[in-house]
Amino acid sequence: MLMLFPLRLTSFEEYMLRDDRIGYPMGFAQILTFSGRPDIDRLNAAARTALARHPLLTAHVAEIDGRIHWVEGDDVAGDHCEVIKLTDEPDFPKMRHIDLYSERGIHLTAKLSDDSLQLLIQGHHTACDGMGFIQFIS
Repeated sequence: MLMLFPLRLTSFEEYMLRDDRIGYPMGFAQILTFSGRPDIDRLNAAARTALARHPLLTAHVAEIDGRIHWVEGDDVAGDHCEVIKLTDEPDFPKMRHIDLYSERGIHLTAKLSDDSLQLLIQGHHTACDGMGFIQFIS
């Protein structure tokens, strides 16, 4: 069996990680809007499938022998979507800073009503570029 982790960051990934600051985050966000009755169980199942195909999105970083490496992150088997009821919170929370030293490189928040769903996907550019993000969404 091929072991992916630990995996040394590429030069570009290390740049994105080191240049990440609260005032100038190396993050991105997208809101997707869906009509129809939301099914959070199916959304979490889809997230598990997509995350299993994009291992850097579930990994975090750690220093090993003086160099920064990707290390295996949390198990992809659990639920991955934070759920906010539309009646509880009319707006999404502000974009959060993703600390790759302690958490995975993507965060999903679903805002639900009875007949629609808005999905906020926030990610860190160290873990995923634009094309990878589009593939994850697909």
